[in-house]
Amino acid sequence: MRWPGYRPDDEEWAESSPSEGGKAIRHGIDYLLTHPWYRFAGRPVTPLTALEALRWMERALELERALLIAQARFEGASWNDVARQLGLTKQAVYRYNQVVKDLIAIYSKEDGTGEEVMDYIDANFNAWVTDPYGYEEDVAGEGEDA
Repeated sequence: MRWPGYRPDDEEWAESSPSEGGKAIRHGIDYLLTHPWYRFAGRPVTPLTALEALRWMERALELERALLIAQARFEGASWNDVARQLGLTKQAVYRYNQVVKDLIAIYSKEDGTGEEVMDYIDANFNAWVTDPYGYEEDVAGEGEDA
């Protein structure tokens, strides 16, 4: 049986959300489902695939939240300040403490780089397909006679 309303594989699905926030989320899901670099590419667009993409987006939001909290803490904001901005208790926001400490440690190093942050993110969160840029193939092909 097919759902009577718009489904993720319908062209009008993203714009059919009753809220502007819902439309933005649906456009993000559409992007993830169609962009060739993401693990969803080439798979049938179904409600279940859209749910998986939504779960990935939730993890991405958690990561962005942690990065912004780390920046705010690094610049002197208290846990109470952060909690107030998020509409949460200090205890609820404090669950980000270890990730925030890790990110601040990376940025605080004299030779800290954006690459280290990306390595940290990749180790804790990864939605790219395996080797989207073909780096492993290039490395494997080095030194071989063509």
